[in-house]
Amino acid sequence: MKGGKKVTERISVMLCYSASGEKLPPLVIGRSKKPRASTKVKLDFEKAGFTWANNKKSWITKAVFTPWLKELNEKMEKQKRQILLLLDNASGHKGDSLSHVKRVFLPPKQTSRIQPLDQGIIKAFQAHESAAKADHRRENRELPEPREI
Repeated sequence: MKGGKKVTERISVMLCYSASGEKLPPLVIGRSKKPRASTKVKLDFEKAGFTWANNKKSWITKAVFTPWLKELNEKMEKQKRQILLLLDNASGHKGDSLSHVKRVFLPPKQTSRIQPLDQGIIKAFQAHESAAKADHRRENRELPEPREI
């Protein structure tokens, strides 16, 4: 489309699973404080099954990751659990040590080979999300009114 604006809306999604299959609600990062969908409908992120955060580039930054991590640590403390969290070595993942969450950083440029979620889980999640978006578009597209002949 000549002269049109390129759509720049994007999100980042952080998935977190345990070796036993337990999963935490995804952390979804967008650009707006409240996604447009949540203004039309009162969206309760917790009931919807995810945590929402925002910044200008929709990235997982230290400012986004640290509160999520502290909340996870508090949850593990209440459950009297100690957990190990495997992370890539992105600068946003670094920070103070915690009482109930130990972070182990995977070597740089190796994460796609050894990161557990890269062994099919991320692709499955993306395929599921793509199918859900396609279904949503199909169900909600506005069709013109039928014309009389």
